[in-house]
Amino acid sequence: MTRARRIAGGLLASLVLLCGGLALSGHAYILAAIRDTYLRGRLSPPMTETGSTLTRHVREIAAGTPQPWPMAQPQRALAREQWERMAAYRTAAFLVIEDGVIQQEVYGPGFDRYSRTNSNSVAKTLVGALVGIALAEGAIRSLDQPVSDYLPEFAQGTRAQLTLRHLLTMSAATDFVENYNNPLAFPARAHFGSDITRLLMDEVRVTGQPGRVHKYDSSNTALLGLVLARATGQQLSDYASERLWQPLGAEWPALWSLDHAGGVERAYCCIYATARDYARLGQLYLDQGLRNGRQLVPASYVAEAIRAAPLVDASGAKTERYGYQLWRMRHRGHEVYYAWGYQGQYIAIIPDRRMVMVRLGDGGGLTEEHYRLDLPLYLDAALEVP
Repeated sequence: MTRARRIAGGLLASLVLLCGGLALSGHAYILAAIRDTYLRGRLSPPMTETGSTLTRHVREIAAGTPQPWPMAQPQRALAREQWERMAAYRTAAFLVIEDGVIQQEVYGPGFDRYSRTNSNSVAKTLVGALVGIALAEGAIRSLDQPVSDYLPEFAQGTRAQLTLRHLLTMSAATDFVENYNNPLAFPARAHFGSDITRLLMDEVRVTGQPGRVHKYDSSNTALLGLVLARATGQQLSDYASERLWQPLGAEWPALWSLDHAGGVERAYCCIYATARDYARLGQLYLDQGLRNGRQLVPASYVAEAIRAAPLVDASGAKTERYGYQLWRMRHRGHEVYYAWGYQGQYIAIIPDRRMVMVRLGDGGGLTEEHYRLDLPLYLDAALEVP
């Protein structure tokens, strides 16, 4: 046997042992993560709907009768230097809607108005809207109901303290670490694993007093997804289609990533839709839950959702940054509330301008400091600040 063959044989044996070890230890999902990211020179899955483990199994959020956006003529121009700065963050789409009319629409290379891209955590804001709808319909009786009313697995121990409001405001005091680069942290295990329900049931632990400290934690929204499915008796995608996507007049069906074939939606992330259809969610919040004369989400719930929850941050200081699955900030004197997804997926609502801004892309938006880093660039462009 030649030396080259011995080396190749040794590498193959090592690979077999590695795969077997990962499988026996319950970490076989790491192989999918490596294939989907590291072998492609990435730290996260691609944002497109093709070529990703996240779209191997999906469920459609069906559209109904399309209601296209009115278009301003002519379109507002985007300054060259602004687009160059956006391009540096690998911007795929930039869309500005004012008074319900598309004023500006720009796409990066390889993307257009028909491109469906990964929402990442923008999906959390849609889940928040579905909670408001389920509350209005009586499927959920109160935001202060124990989570265990819907998930009996949470009826014992410290988890019995958890309420739906704690999950909505991300103040559940759970111990998951929101780390997107650690293959053992929740995002990787949920992204590339095949049983989110078991992951949540077996490993969510409450280690503090819920309802006090805001800590961004995707497991909170993942649990809300399970609660919604059990409360409504419907799969999350079907409920979203009937209660939101179709009434909003979405032009295209969206896709929601599942943990396995016929499984449950990754409620904390991974809806694939177009920029124009994402904007409809922003317009719904801007219009206090009203669409075509129909109150899809109660106005009172929207008012609570965009208001800062009475919480403190990890340092003990009062925080004004988060409501119900929605972020908040002020920018150049304007109140802004918005959905944020990893790598800079944004749906921003600027009420005093009657404006919705959508930015999608593959760079920026990596930490909770996004509101100091890349988000101001897109808000300035939307507000026509040079």
